Amino acid sequence: ITKGGSGDFVVGGDATSNGTVDISGGLINVTGGVTNIGKNNTATGTLTMSATADFRTSQLVVGVGTGTGTVNLNGGTLRTAALNGGTGTSTVRFNGGMLQATADSATFISGIGTAEIQSGGAKIDTQTFNVTASQAFSGSGGLTKSGSGTLTLTGNSTYGGATLVSAGTLLVNGSLGTSAVTVSSGARVGGGGTVGAVTVNSGAFIGAGNSIGTLTASSAVINGTLDVEFDGTGGGSIDLLAVTGNLDITNAILDLSLIGASADDAAYVFASYGSLTGASFASITGDLPSGYYIDYAFNNGVTSNNIALVIPEPAAMLLGSLGLLGLLLRRR
Repeated sequence: ITKGGSGDFVVGGDATSNGTVDISGGLINVTGGVTNIGKNNTATGTLTMSATADFRTSQLVVGVGTGTGTVNLNGGTLRTAALNGGTGTSTVRFNGGMLQATADSATFISGIGTAEIQSGGAKIDTQTFNVTASQAFSGSGGLTKSGSGTLTLTGNSTYGGATLVSAGTLLVNGSLGTSAVTVSSGARVGGGGTVGAVTVNSGAFIGAGNSIGTLTASSAVINGTLDVEFDGTGGGSIDLLAVTGNLDITNAILDLSLIGASADDAAYVFASYGSLTGASFASITGDLPSGYYIDYAFNNGVTSNNIALVIPEPAAMLLGSLGLLGLLLRRR
């Protein structure tokens, strides 16, 4: 079915009406206007997708005006630039169907009254696009992010399932609560928010902030790369991975990127932990400033559970120089 013209495609739009569209296969392509599920006049609209259903629309708005709208993504693929809630009552249930972005969007998923992730999970494919979801998600299921683009989550979610970043970048600027995050090879997780336990697989990346910022995790196992950006301008501006539990860096690669002036502070803390596994990073690449070293138990005045870029204090440097001089004299 192809719907053209400038008018909207409305499911449930008349007073006391109860409109239902149930798609288990085939294609509905809305080439003009937007799609409204439940629009005005206390109307109720329901869109249910399953199996191989394919629904394409520039925007899908659920619960418009005084309407009540429900979308059940039980299967198939919903392709749109925006899935939004209106001023009415809106519910979207993610249960195994794919939500695929078709354009860059700052309002990709937003304004929905209840966005519930059920046991089938929420599957979000950004393709090559960069999209932002301010929506908070609830429910017992998990979320899988695919596609080479970037998905930015700014809502404070409470869903109980795991989060998988299978491709592209996931930026968490809100909270995923206790959801455990796994990052596949080639993918990246970052942002300035809060996540549960993080596992960064070999070939994957983790980096706090959107540029420089703080990412908080309950625990972290890094078998890939920890990306750290820092600005050498006074004030110690640097990414911080704050791990409240155990941080495992046994197989981790540290990659440092200087994005501002040359380093001039005595110390830059870029990771904190409740406990540490691994005596050091497996390797260090990038912009390690001359004269600095990595201190894996740096005392910031409150605790020594910090990893920092540190330049030796003058006294320590003097003692080191005197020791070297004594060694040379003894050798003479």
